[in-house]
Amino acid sequence: MLRDVTGLLGNEKVNVLAVNTLTDTDEGIARLRIILEVEGLEALGRLFSRIQQLPNVTEVRRLRDANPSKSSRLGGV
Repeated sequence: MLRDVTGLLGNEKVNVLAVNTLTDTDEGIARLRIILEVEGLEALGRLFSRIQQLPNVTEVRRLRDANPSKSSRLGGV
C-alpha cells in the first residue's frame, strides 16, 4: 500500500515532507501518516479522491497540526 500511495504522490508531483507507517498484523491494517505540501484545498481534495480510489484504502483524512507556527513554516494548508 505504501508503494501505491507514494507512487501516486510522485505522479502528482506532490512534495512529501515525512511518512510514518504503522502496521497492525493482527488486524490486517496499515496506517500511513504523510505530511505533504499541496497548492491549496482544491488540490488536496483532488489528491484525497485519487488516494481513496486505490485498492484497499478505506479512509483518507486530513489531520491538522496543533502547532500553527510549524504549519505556516511548512507552507501547510
